[in-house]
Amino acid sequence: MHETYERDERFCIRYADRSSLDGKHIKSKGPLHYLDGGHWCRVLSAEPG
Repeated sequence: MHETYERDERFCIRYADRSSLDGKHIKSKGPLHYLDGGHWCRVLSAEPG
């Protein structure tokens, strides 16, 4: 499944939200965040709360 990061912003934020707690599965590279799933997503606010 090839989904665009811009369109998948919500999906990425949701996935990052869970991993955000540990912060080990997510690798931050510049303005983009790398998820364990192998998808690059741009998270505006990945802070819990």
